[in-house]
Amino acid sequence: MVLADGLASPLHSGKFRIELSAREQEFLENYIQVRGACTVVPPEDTLAEAEERLLAVRDYFMREVSSLNEADRRSLADYLCGQCHFVVVLTRDIDRAHRLFTVLNERGRALQRNDILKVEILKGVPQQGMEAANEKWETAAALLGPHFETLFSHIFTIYGREDAKIIAGVRRTIRDVGGAETFLNDVLAPLSKAYDTVLRATDVNLNIDAEVRRYLVYLGRLPEGDWAPAAILTLSQYADDPRRAAQLLKEIDRLVHLMRVLCLGTGKRIRRMSAVLQIIKSGEPIDPQRGPFAISRDEMRNIGYHLRSMYRRDAQVCKQLLLRLNDELTRSATVLDPRDYSVEHVLPQRPGASSEWRRWFADAEEREACTDSLGNLVAVSQKQNDRARNQEFDRKQEIYRGSVNDPPVLPITRDAAEAATWRAEDIRAREAKLLGLMRDMWGIDVQGMSQPAPVRSVVA
Repeated sequence: MVLADGLASPLHSGKFRIELSAREQEFLENYIQVRGACTVVPPEDTLAEAEERLLAVRDYFMREVSSLNEADRRSLADYLCGQCHFVVVLTRDIDRAHRLFTVLNERGRALQRNDILKVEILKGVPQQGMEAANEKWETAAALLGPHFETLFSHIFTIYGREDAKIIAGVRRTIRDVGGAETFLNDVLAPLSKAYDTVLRATDVNLNIDAEVRRYLVYLGRLPEGDWAPAAILTLSQYADDPRRAAQLLKEIDRLVHLMRVLCLGTGKRIRRMSAVLQIIKSGEPIDPQRGPFAISRDEMRNIGYHLRSMYRRDAQVCKQLLLRLNDELTRSATVLDPRDYSVEHVLPQRPGASSEWRRWFADAEEREACTDSLGNLVAVSQKQNDRARNQEFDRKQEIYRGSVNDPPVLPITRDAAEAATWRAEDIRAREAKLLGLMRDMWGIDVQGMSQPAPVRSVVA
């Protein structure tokens, strides 16, 4: 376990062949690299995550080597010294270097892109600023943990890099902002803190504005790619202005949810959010009726059309919409995991031939329209969904109300669980109620808009 040139000891001046970042290097030396260090037990209550991993590897090697006899240990040492080699692969492109390493090191520890970026950034820092720069990097890495690399993808989006090569893109960002130290101080440090707030919005111990928390909780149920860069930039740029931050997050929440109801593709959503990023950077007034936040008449019509069969169009978007409407019913941000819930059709999609549902909805066309209606949908656990299936209405209500092991009944489901009847008029009334909630919270009135917007031809 001694990995140094010559004899290693706490006072040894030789250079270790393996060195880590400053934060972990002292631990590596004191408990692994110097002679006798592998028998020393560090105080467990003060170990950082990286130190725990180093200790686990050390103890594993000690157990394995201790089980060998002297001859086998000698053979292992001879093999390591005489048969193991380093291969150096050179490339002029940093992203290609990462891909090569990923392929060659498939069975080893995956090299994170931020490992490469760290070397690239810190090499541009003057020697007198190296310690402070390294501390800023390590602080951000420790703060975000496994999400640290994802931060660079969001930085890439915030700075509008057209090149899909993230490492090369971030390197250009470093150059554009004025160098490595500026990048660390003005980009990495504030954006990592903002991203940490985004990730921990549901933590009641996190001291943030109540309205800011509310919209971050709503957004946190959606995939990050759409909204996280805009939310991070908002929190960073308006850290001292929670009122404007909350206004921006409210409009981001509205736009991101509506773009998904519109079933816009990834490219269109990214372009729309890029325009939002420009508004955040510029400090322009926030106007939901203008610019990227505005929902056109055609888009409004399409939203109304999609809502008539939202589950069939996209089950995940439908669930996210129900959970968002649930929050509006409670007038608060409910901390829940969307994975715990699924969409259930009160009027079944395929009721049995002799079912009471067939008598209540004798007209096949009306039954299909009511089945797809937003007013017919509730959010329950997957187990409840499996139990409900094609059951009659009274049995479904029992299931919705739940048992000891089921999650609490959500307000979006409670009205169905407590309804006296479930006929076509009940479904239409509930649909109108939910569409009214959408009007109140997002300023869109789609009631009566059941036809898609006409497709306009563009003549060059």
